[in-house]
Amino acid sequence: MFDVQRSRLKYKDCLMPPKGYELAFAVGTTYSLDLEALTTLCAIVGLDVEANTELTQSPIHMLQAIRKTNRRILLFCQGGQIKRPSNPSPLLSLLEDSVVEINLKEGKSFHPKVWFLKYESKERPAKYRLIVLSKNLTFDRSWDIAMLLESADDNDIVIESGPTTGQTMRSFLMWLSQRRSAYGNSELQNKKRYLRRLADEIENISWRKPSHPLGRAFERFDFNAYGIGMATHKILEDTFHKLFIVTPFLSKSIIHAFAQRRLSNPDCTLITRKSELSKLDSTLMEAFETYTMKDEVVDGEEGIIEEGYTKTQDIHAKIYLKTKGSRSMLALGSANATHSAFHGGNVECMVSFYGRQRYLNVEKLKEDFFGSDEKTNPFEKVIPGDYEVSDVEDLLGDLESAIRLLSSCRNEAIIEEESEGLYRIVMTSKALMTNVALTLSPLLCSQAKAFAPQIVFSDIPLRRLSEWYEVKASLGERTLRRVIKIPTKQMPEKRDEAIFGEIVNNREVFLKYIALILSDDPVTAFLENGRDSMVSTTYVNKLFDTPILYERMLNIAANEPERLKEIGDVMALASEGIVPSEFRALFHQFEKVLK
Repeated sequence: MFDVQRSRLKYKDCLMPPKGYELAFAVGTTYSLDLEALTTLCAIVGLDVEANTELTQSPIHMLQAIRKTNRRILLFCQGGQIKRPSNPSPLLSLLEDSVVEINLKEGKSFHPKVWFLKYESKERPAKYRLIVLSKNLTFDRSWDIAMLLESADDNDIVIESGPTTGQTMRSFLMWLSQRRSAYGNSELQNKKRYLRRLADEIENISWRKPSHPLGRAFERFDFNAYGIGMATHKILEDTFHKLFIVTPFLSKSIIHAFAQRRLSNPDCTLITRKSELSKLDSTLMEAFETYTMKDEVVDGEEGIIEEGYTKTQDIHAKIYLKTKGSRSMLALGSANATHSAFHGGNVECMVSFYGRQRYLNVEKLKEDFFGSDEKTNPFEKVIPGDYEVSDVEDLLGDLESAIRLLSSCRNEAIIEEESEGLYRIVMTSKALMTNVALTLSPLLCSQAKAFAPQIVFSDIPLRRLSEWYEVKASLGERTLRRVIKIPTKQMPEKRDEAIFGEIVNNREVFLKYIALILSDDPVTAFLENGRDSMVSTTYVNKLFDTPILYERMLNIAANEPERLKEIGDVMALASEGIVPSEFRALFHQFEKVLK
């Protein structure tokens, strides 16, 4: 079940609709967010492609992917934890209404990683999907855990849910809908209504028993949401004979609480990061067989260097398996074995499965994690002792705290036109008490200015206007960059048209984009188009062969008339002179027939 070679879930497999369905609405949560990973997610859902495909480098394919999925996705993340893109694109501005930053009081973190998805079909009832993960929506390569449940059809075997499971799912979604500062425009208000409708529907869903061979071990499951004011299953309070914990971060008090609940002849295993060993004393290390990932695995791939910090792969999954007598409980999700997760008020989501120990046991989990011999084991046992504390993590925490403090302010921006095609942004905030130097800049144009209660950015082209801002935090020689979203008033209505026009900027690219809309296979269209952003004359002439174009449009008019409406929307976005007059006349013929 936890074999890293055979039991793997890809984001595409998790998110793609069942055959004959399309995504109606998706609500996701993550602690940290990579905007480029979000655009890749749009490609997965909107174009049905793998995450690493060349299509994600094609501007018109990514434009189409974002336009298809933007209104169907609502993603919540921790304020101040959006990674700065390596190559910021104006397309990111089209995702402003898909992302909501959440800032909790008293330093608490919004930390869940969960997806609720609804799929619709013209012929069959809607389907729902629940995904609970330890992975953030980033390109981080650390070892994570994911769980997927699908709603049950009439003939499916149903897994029993706990008495408050559906209610907790609904309460969590309703809690998200009640973030007062999140829904500042009409598009977000629409998504708020979809979110509340999904909350009402999800409460009464029956869930299909997992088809995995170990699915028979799961007799019942619970969904637990911490930090939203609901009573939850107390993972820490049950006694046990055997315990297996995987947690990248920990608090000594939480590991000690587990140790106190051991019964006779206990078997306790702990997998964590080397950076956490300084939090444990020798007594706890003797109570738990403690393991960390081997250096050759952590450093096995070239690390990603960001702002002077080297990021390597390590353990990031959160797993708790307890057995007592013949019974087992497996919990997984976002909660580390820390005080902040279980007692400190962080918002977390976990799913717990209950079953028989003969199917779900610590011995099997150890075999999956450690392999059959030491050579293939990616982990090594830790010798009890005293370990040094890293001051680099503390310094990084100071920089992150300053950015989160800025994100939590009531920041506002207003846009004013300075001259034809150029605009001014006036950003207002409140004074901050911090020893960290902060600078702020619109993400799509370099105008870095020291943070102040009021900042003015001038001479910004229409297509570069955005609610995304880059924040740079500096302390000594250390710096950290993040992105925050600032609610903006008086965003020009034609901003999105300007972004569209920057990509679809001539007759040939317009025809290429129409070919993509008409195509049943984006990959085939990509290959026909020459694999890059340029369009060969041969292909354009082939596309605009009137009988071929007429045949393609006739086919979608008969079977998918909504795609003709999409073509009409694209024509409305296109700049004057971009749409060939012959194509416009052909389109109007179909439009009249459909009316």
